Amino acid sequence: MRQVDEFRGQNDLVHLQIEEAKKECNQLRHERDNAMRQVDEFQGQNDLVRLQIEEAKKECDQLRHERDNAVRQIDALLTQNTVGRIQIEEAKMEHFKDLCKMEDTEYGCVYKGIINNTMVAIKLSKSESLFQQEISVLRQGGRHANIVTFVGMCSEASALVYEWLPKGNLEDRIVCADGTPPLSWHNRTQIIGEVCCALLFLHSHKPNASVHGDLRPCNILIGANYRSKLYNFGMSTLCLQPGSCPPNLTARLPYMDPEFLTIGDLTPLSDVYSLGVVILRLLTGMPPLAIAKKVKEAFQSDNLHLLIDKSAGDWPYTQAKQLALLGLRCVEMTREKRPDLTEVWTVVEALVRKPPAPSCPAHFICPILQEIMNDPQMASDGFTYEAEAIRRWLDGGSNRSPMTNLALPNRALIPNRALRSSIQEYLQASVALAVRSLNLNL
Repeated sequence: MRQVDEFRGQNDLVHLQIEEAKKECNQLRHERDNAMRQVDEFQGQNDLVRLQIEEAKKECDQLRHERDNAVRQIDALLTQNTVGRIQIEEAKMEHFKDLCKMEDTEYGCVYKGIINNTMVAIKLSKSESLFQQEISVLRQGGRHANIVTFVGMCSEASALVYEWLPKGNLEDRIVCADGTPPLSWHNRTQIIGEVCCALLFLHSHKPNASVHGDLRPCNILIGANYRSKLYNFGMSTLCLQPGSCPPNLTARLPYMDPEFLTIGDLTPLSDVYSLGVVILRLLTGMPPLAIAKKVKEAFQSDNLHLLIDKSAGDWPYTQAKQLALLGLRCVEMTREKRPDLTEVWTVVEALVRKPPAPSCPAHFICPILQEIMNDPQMASDGFTYEAEAIRRWLDGGSNRSPMTNLALPNRALIPNRALRSSIQEYLQASVALAVRSLNLNL
């Protein structure tokens, strides 16, 4: 019986295990069914996502197509806009160039500009060869108070940069262009002396003298204080090339050395001939063509006073006769009969220097500025200059004396205190004299 009970107990245990297994199977079946339903749901969702992806791709393709069309339209508009801006900038540049263009000569177009807050003249050379020739002359020429200051250059544009001289060129001043007042007789004699000094400086170069070769009033610039300066170098060198013919020959011809025209030999005496024509023009105000013949006839008939330019003021007749004779000697047809520049300067020197004040000692005057010095400084050449003027001279790169054109031993400047005291005493005495004169008049 005990065995039967044991078998029954075991049988009940098996039944319990079977029931538990059935329950577990049912649970697994339920979980499987849930999983299958989820799989079906995911498959449905996946199909939906796949459809959405396909629709999104189609939409992207459409948007990409629209974007490409828009980009092409934008590119077209940008191109049109760029062309328009370029045209506008070109128009502005042309307008700017027209506004800043000062003159258009055979040497090139000259524009007014500003570099480092300083007004300058910018010349765009007409040719590379002319540009190179002028650079060569300027580099050889160095610095001189009556030669235009060379500021810089741009080889790519064949551009030369000079100091700006506000009163234009001498030709315009002689004919009173734009209603400008005529030059006084003193200004004219001063200009003759300054041009002579500049030519002496050029001709003193070693081993070969520099010859301007195109000395005309249009190539002489006038500064604010009527100080004259030569410019436009290099055309003469081009004229010496075989088969070459200088441009604007009609305007140049009255100033050109007849022997140069005959044999093609350009010398310092060629500049003397041109200087003679300039002297006669300043004296009479007449056009250059046949001016020597007219002045010579007037001089021989004692009618020179009829040719002297009355707009220059009361020109001292003795001085006018001296200048007329000098000009006629300079324009002799053969070089043997012309004076050299040293002889010309001997005659001109006594005529061109007008003292700044009736009783002002000459050594009070700065050789560069031609004004009474405020801060006199002695340079190593032994001459005394206004401090600012000689420093500008040295800072400009020159190592030569403004007076002698010889190399300076050094760049040292020594204050000339004794001279400064004398100048101050002179100025104080002048003020006292002026006040006394005013009181007497009152």
